[in-house]
Amino acid sequence: MIINKQNLTKRLFDIFFSIFFLILLFPLFLIVSVLVLIFIGKPVFFHQFRPGIKERPFKLIKFRTMTNKTDLKWVLLNDTYRLNKFGNF
Repeated sequence: MIINKQNLTKRLFDIFFSIFFLILLFPLFLIVSVLVLIFIGKPVFFHQFRPGIKERPFKLIKFRTMTNKTDLKWVLLNDTYRLNKFGNF
């Protein structure tokens, strides 16, 4: 990869604002984490691999919105049964 002034400027801009917004939103992330833990349970985060640029997979991490409720055969229930009011919000 060739590093030129424009790429370096964009990269520094991305890093600076990412760190800035992570610090700014940390209290909100903490509150949402506690609420997910109370209303849905552990784990707080949902991990999934999705296709990214040029179909390269990347790991997506987001807050959980559904429970892991299963039927008697240990098969996950339909999404409508696993999504509670907090997750829907």
